Amino acid sequence: MGMHAKFRHVSVTQLKAAKTEPVNFYRSLYGLTSKPLDRSTMLQNLGEQIGAAIKASPLAKEFLGTPGAQRVVEAM
Repeated sequence: MGMHAKFRHVSVTQLKAAKTEPVNFYRSLYGLTSKPLDRSTMLQNLGEQIGAAIKASPLAKEFLGTPGAQRVVEAM
């Protein structure tokens, strides 16, 4: 397990904007100009990303070969 971080310099004005309107701050920070996706589309995309990550994992064969109920028990 690991973490990845990116540090960015923001001005005081941007920092104040982040505190008052975080959604607009992050949209401008990451260059998001289009309308946000609806919840079902976002969840579908997230599911696809998780599935792709599992398949790309070196343990994919072991994980996908284990029945779902057993995976839950092992995870607990």
